[in-house]
Amino acid sequence: MVCMSQGEHPLTAVLAMVRREDHLLLGRRRKAPDLGLWGFPGGRLEWGETLVEAALRELDEETAVSARALRLLPPLEIIRPKEGLHVVLCPVLCAWQAGEGRLADDELAELAWMTAGQVRALDPATASRDLASLAATAFQESLA
Repeated sequence: MVCMSQGEHPLTAVLAMVRREDHLLLGRRRKAPDLGLWGFPGGRLEWGETLVEAALRELDEETAVSARALRLLPPLEIIRPKEGLHVVLCPVLCAWQAGEGRLADDELAELAWMTAGQVRALDPATASRDLASLAATAFQESLA
């Protein structure tokens, strides 16, 4: 069982939703809990970090891409007691600044810049929870 909580408290994690013109940066996870699924780069909030700082750090660590944070989106709650999973995910919408993306650590198995059509075409069984709705939101937002 993968324990994704902090004792009896949920884990706080961030997602870096990076948009470059009409593409979003997605990664296919190499580890549980979303092993093999496409989703946004991200990870745990560290002590003393803001949500934005954590999202930008995770983005750099996992993909070597740099971006400018635009705004926080409403949090998502993932609760799967049988898996020992209780996570509050905080998505951060970002505008790409530099880097094509490369596998910079062992968290992701694959990276891709995807259009809205490519995200919609993903088999739901290969996409992390809420990917389609988060991507739709990211494509509607202004990057200004």
